[in-house]
Amino acid sequence: RAAPWYVIPADRKWFRNLLITQIVLQTLEEMAPAFPAPGFDPTSVEIT
Repeated sequence: RAAPWYVIPADRKWFRNLLITQIVLQTLEEMAPAFPAPGFDPTSVEIT
């Protein structure tokens, strides 16, 4: 379940790319990745 296999037809590149894109997008949406909170106050950073 953690690493499913998909059968992707490769006779049409555009269709292959579409399926792979949909699978990756769905996986990322289910994961809901987010940046971690910084360990400091970013507004206190001064670039000189």
